[in-house]
Amino acid sequence: MDTVEELRRELDVARARTAALGAALLRASASLDLDTVLGEAVGSARTLTGASRGVIVAVDGAGAPRDFVFSGVTPEEQEALVGWPGGTHLFGHLSSLPGPLRVDDLSDYVRTLGIEPPPTFSRTFLGAPMRHRGGTVGGFFLADKAGAEAFTDGDEEVLALLASQAASAIANARTHRAERRARADLEALVETSPVGVLVLDAATGHPLSINREVRRIGERLCLPGQPAEQLLVVATFRHSDGREVSLDALPELFRNGETVRAEEMTISVPDGRSVRVLVNATPIRAGGDVGGDVDGSVVVTVQD
Repeated sequence: MDTVEELRRELDVARARTAALGAALLRASASLDLDTVLGEAVGSARTLTGASRGVIVAVDGAGAPRDFVFSGVTPEEQEALVGWPGGTHLFGHLSSLPGPLRVDDLSDYVRTLGIEPPPTFSRTFLGAPMRHRGGTVGGFFLADKAGAEAFTDGDEEVLALLASQAASAIANARTHRAERRARADLEALVETSPVGVLVLDAATGHPLSINREVRRIGERLCLPGQPAEQLLVVATFRHSDGREVSLDALPELFRNGETVRAEEMTISVPDGRSVRVLVNATPIRAGGDVGGDVDGSVVVTVQD
């Protein structure tokens, strides 16, 4: 009977721990902020394993430690750990391991590597490299389990799951950061281009984006104080063969997927002023498919 009750208690503990781990993973996934995700991961790992301290270390492109997220570590201890001379050596060693490392005395272990012990994290230790698609993005470390007990197989499983979650968060944040940087670079390139670039809404013909060169060309036709966007409402676009197209007619042309290639056109306004330009217009198609539907916008380039 005692054995049955003991098994039931163990099962209840396992169920509770599984539920807590699932809740921790959901909380970590609920935020788009990297610091929040990593902070939730390391805090949950401490709670679920009984670790007194925890830290996540993210690495740069060369594999060197760059960003740290601590839990249960005082500011003074954080400063000491970040400045610890043996930290880079130990981190490199841990990152090269095929899986988690579990030791009962971290100080003794690092001495076998020829490293002076760290200023904290001196007893029980559990660490795992964080990898994403074959590349190392950081390390996840827990130390000083409550009661000086050794970390268990269950603790290692918890760390592995949360380390995987943290690794994905770091990789996704870096991808998002790179995409934002690329988008900003492209916007700067378009804005400073010597060729006018105009992005129009395919459904309405209204401008979504106008660069500096388009504004410069438009200044020759605009009234004082009139924005270039207003010019598109009153302007008429005349093809070299004499055909005229107004802004109201543009959406129908765009929906039909019509493109313009190096065509000379004259843009005129009601008071008789005009300017001749060389125009290219390309509808953006869904999925990049040449035969696909127009995907909401049209890119127009204009040269004076």
